[in-house]
Amino acid sequence: MLSWGTYYRERPHVESDLTVRATEALSRAGQSWAKVTVTGREAVITGRARKDGEPKAALDAVRSVWGIRTVQLKTDLAGVAAAPERIGPPGPSPEEVAAAAAQKAREEAEAAAAQKAREEAEAAAALKAKEDAEAAAALKAKEDAEAAAEAEAAAAQKAKEEAEAAVALKAKEDAEAASAVKATEEAEAAAAQRAREQTEDAIKAQQEAEAAQKAEEEAQAAARRKAEEEAAAQQKAKDEAEAAAALKAQQEAEAARKAREEAEAAERKAKEEAEAAAAREAEALAAQKAKQEADMAAEAKADAEAQAAAEARARKTTAETEACERRLMAATAEGVILFSRASADIDRKSSTTIARLAEIIKACPGARVEVEGHTDSEGTDERNQRLSERRARAVVNSLARAGVAGDRLSAVGYGAGRPVASNDTPEGMARNRRIEFKVFTD
Repeated sequence: MLSWGTYYRERPHVESDLTVRATEALSRAGQSWAKVTVTGREAVITGRARKDGEPKAALDAVRSVWGIRTVQLKTDLAGVAAAPERIGPPGPSPEEVAAAAAQKAREEAEAAAAQKAREEAEAAAALKAKEDAEAAAALKAKEDAEAAAEAEAAAAQKAKEEAEAAVALKAKEDAEAASAVKATEEAEAAAAQRAREQTEDAIKAQQEAEAAQKAEEEAQAAARRKAEEEAAAQQKAKDEAEAAAALKAQQEAEAARKAREEAEAAERKAKEEAEAAAAREAEALAAQKAKQEADMAAEAKADAEAQAAAEARARKTTAETEACERRLMAATAEGVILFSRASADIDRKSSTTIARLAEIIKACPGARVEVEGHTDSEGTDERNQRLSERRARAVVNSLARAGVAGDRLSAVGYGAGRPVASNDTPEGMARNRRIEFKVFTD
């Protein structure tokens, strides 16, 4: 049951809802001439009726609306104003007016005190509900953080073995973003649901409150003959007890809030320390991997340069081999040798160029051809080295299928180590992704 304080906060919405439903009831009853206004739960009908029975029909239509307590007619017919008609129990007799006035003053004072106590109790209940919600949210956030930490640890271990250390940080950020979005959506949905429930329960709350008030008034009427001194003493004791209860509730709420803030601060500190430790470990792993890759690239480059120097010393070139090499490079420049991205698969569009290259090589008897693969600088050195070797081998295999003897062909990859243009622009990177030919004789 909602309190009086809640009802009065929702009163504008209740009055608007009752007005709309009463207007719809008049329209359904065919009494569109009548206008209705609602104050609290009391309705007033105004307007000019066309027939004698229409005011009564409008009255019945509005009385049928659930939630309206009383209805007054302030209509006229053929220019004659109708006396207001009150629906409900008759008013008090003149003999009871004086006693009722005195009793009303006492009841208003008691009602004001009771209202204040109810509002203070509602404030304490609202604060407790807020604290419970915050505690639940903190617990959920902690559980989400623990789950995210476990996921981050697993991702970091996998990144250590297979990928770069940055994958762990990205996984953690994605998990936190998803958790924040989910928490926001759930909070918004809960707020919308509470708003709908408050609107629906507002009328019911007023009815229950009025019933309670009526019962209280009847009990007071039965006890009216008691001495005023006893009533005053009881009221004072009640006020003191409520004040003590409100003070205790406030103190407990303050202590709970302080404990919650301390727990949140401790949780934030622990989370920051865990994130810092994870970041340091990721940096160390990245540095170690970068050093290993640099060492491997340096060793591979030294080996390749030594091998190239040895082969150059063993190779011989003649005017015929140089002419053959020039024809091969011209055919490559005029045609295309295309690969799928980050792959050694030759595109079908390259078949014409491959066939032309095979014809040139077969027209150079006694010459050996070395196919060189080159890449741009995108990616790691190790990956680029492997890709260049695979692409050179793919061209050799295609030439062999085109009729060139396999013992006349060899493949070598240089990765991104021999650029012919800057890798700072897309155009330069495209020029560096190439296949070249070296022709020599034993």
